[in-house]
Amino acid sequence: MPKRDALSSRVDDLITALTAADTSRTRARIRSQLEKLGPDAGTHLLEHLAHPDCLTRWEVVNLLGEFRSPPTLERLVAFALTEEEVHARWRSFWAVTCFDRESTVPLLLQALGGRHRTRRWRAALMLSMLDRREAGPVLLQGLRSRDAWIQWEALNAIRSLGLPGAEAPVSRFLAAHHLRDHRQEAVLALGAIGSRKALAAVRKALDDADPDVRWRASLALAGSGDDRWCDDLRRQLARETDPEVTFQLREDIESLEAPRDGHASRGTGKTRARRCLTAAR
Repeated sequence: MPKRDALSSRVDDLITALTAADTSRTRARIRSQLEKLGPDAGTHLLEHLAHPDCLTRWEVVNLLGEFRSPPTLERLVAFALTEEEVHARWRSFWAVTCFDRESTVPLLLQALGGRHRTRRWRAALMLSMLDRREAGPVLLQGLRSRDAWIQWEALNAIRSLGLPGAEAPVSRFLAAHHLRDHRQEAVLALGAIGSRKALAAVRKALDDADPDVRWRASLALAGSGDDRWCDDLRRQLARETDPEVTFQLREDIESLEAPRDGHASRGTGKTRARRCLTAAR
């Protein structure tokens, strides 16, 4: 391993080369060289969090997540709370969740309880990725935002948490006037919640005009593990016109009707639902 000052120079040189790379193969080769430097390179990467190129910032936070060097955590969290470019920001969210939770969660809870609205929101998103329900109240506020992107982020985070009590506000996004992406994410969020009330709302989404929403509705009902939804899926199968949705309906009906350990499936729910919904297209 190079000496510390030599290591800093090596990181700088590789980051410069990475930024200048004009092919994916070249980028991969340089990235591999950075990875081989190991966690000791983490602190030297921190100054590049301010790099003017957003793709380079993405690469830097990606490396910090891989290295998981404890001295870099606070700066990485600060970056995640303030970065404006969406791809670099979301990759930094992932990177933060790679660190030890005992160190990460207190930093995020501190931001969650702060006065800065944007930082509070981003802390809630990261906490949802760590399955921390303290984020719930802030996420529900996000559903009331006028910003369509924030609404989608809130639905996605509520899906990650399977947040109890969110059925009513999430169900409102199934209305036909809402964006297609919102309706799709709302179906998956309700499926992850998995309550009878949530799944009743999902059943209505089988009537949605968009086949991708119907596809997700079938997946969510099957993910509940409750064979009482079979009749609804059969009725939809009889009138379905989209071939992919038709295939999914048949698969889901077969899944729900299959005996498990000699017994029919009834309400075996949330763990299987989350596993199925994670695979949603």
